[in-house]
Amino acid sequence: MAVKVALFPQSPLDGDDLAAWVRRELRVQLPPEALRGKPRTLPVVKGDRAAGELEAVRLMEEHLDGLRTLRVSGRWNGRPVAGGVAWEEAARAFDLEDTPHHLWRARALPEAGLRAWQGDLRRLALEEHAWILERDAVVVRLEPTETHAWACWLAAWRLGDRVGLDLGLRQERLRSAFQALRERLPGLPEEVFARSREAADWGKGEMRRLRQAS
Repeated sequence: MAVKVALFPQSPLDGDDLAAWVRRELRVQLPPEALRGKPRTLPVVKGDRAAGELEAVRLMEEHLDGLRTLRVSGRWNGRPVAGGVAWEEAARAFDLEDTPHHLWRARALPEAGLRAWQGDLRRLALEEHAWILERDAVVVRLEPTETHAWACWLAAWRLGDRVGLDLGLRQERLRSAFQALRERLPGLPEEVFARSREAADWGKGEMRRLRQAS
């Protein structure tokens, strides 16, 4: 899997030139091995078409306005260009490290499902995690821990598609966390594990449907 990073000229562009550049949809493709080595060149695409290579590549980690960012720069067709991607996106795509969990939810949730979920938390001595669904936030951000993953899977089990998950544990830790939960709750269906990354694909349509259902 490659992460595509939008490229822009390193020299400033005015409004019209910037709009024209954006329409080109120029992106560099970062494969997983790019973060482990020091690539000299990387493939560039315009939309879905090959558009040559980024040469004299430099990759560096930066903190921009408090956001950890992976920055890539080089020369394309002789022109200095650069772009950046949130470190969390690269770390998750390449399974490099644990990143935060996110839980998407409807503003109103069915009482029966909530009671069942709260009962699950009590059985696992996780009552302190109940705050996750007691607030009004549509998206809840959680530290990437095993118990947070458990609370999210239980919510997906008891509340169905009223919640969506995007859990940031590395794949090996994600699988072991799910197996540990199934040992405690053997009735938990395997399908719940398949939902671990689903919310990354959620869009405005899904959120609009949830709000209407609320």
